[in-house]
Amino acid sequence: MMRPILLLLFAATAVSLSGQNLLTGEKIWDSDQVRVVDTGREPGQKAFSLAIPAQTVMTRPIPVDCTKRYRLSGYLKSASAEKPSTSCFGLAMQDARGLNIMQSNVNVVAGSDTALAADAAKGDEKIIVKDASNWEKRRSIRTLAVFNIKPDYTDLPNFALTGLIDRVRKSAEGDTYEITLKAPLNKAYPTGTPVRQHLYGALLNCCAAYSRTPGEWTKYTAEIGGLAPSGAPADRFWAGTKTVRILIMSDAGRTGAELLFSDIVFEEIKE
Repeated sequence: MMRPILLLLFAATAVSLSGQNLLTGEKIWDSDQVRVVDTGREPGQKAFSLAIPAQTVMTRPIPVDCTKRYRLSGYLKSASAEKPSTSCFGLAMQDARGLNIMQSNVNVVAGSDTALAADAAKGDEKIIVKDASNWEKRRSIRTLAVFNIKPDYTDLPNFALTGLIDRVRKSAEGDTYEITLKAPLNKAYPTGTPVRQHLYGALLNCCAAYSRTPGEWTKYTAEIGGLAPSGAPADRFWAGTKTVRILIMSDAGRTGAELLFSDIVFEEIKE
């Protein structure tokens, strides 16, 4: 069985299975670009519409218990079958401070723990580390360096990030590694600061990830539950998660029609 729906979003209404209106008087989406239109799934039913290309909108934060399991579902439709919207539909997770947790903050490269072998000044575009032999060196895979790490991953989510790494290679002396960055450091770090490599990534598009949305109403669904101590799995909450916000992105390719969506449900599953 399922417990009452935590959040069920129809255009202009939000109700639970018990009939309680959870969002009465509250703004559902964080953008005024979301419109309510009359072309819903059923005659007389309304829907949400998002016409701005590559626009991401989110709901208000929803508290979650990471030991429990939840289901996210909803219906999406491109306004034109000839010009499908490339869309995203998923969750943004937040920590106790309300900061969005990106894959970059939690997705560690296993065995990459090391330390700075030299001071790193604010504005530097290179850092020197003691050992990067286990770092991902393929430039086709986007990675970052993360500071003030802890071996047991209790630093996650870690927001002390560099920009993207451009190159990882041994220093001329051969006893350290030089990490070239694509953007200057925004903070200084002293010699000995613990550091590791993370894989770059954004939010969790668990229901639809840059998918071409058909011209007819299509249901998307995903389940998530349990807490991952590290990494960014699609079926578990990421380290530090306290709340989630449902996210929708319209027309990521910037060549499609407006995106219609309705009946967005986030519910706790209970056996």
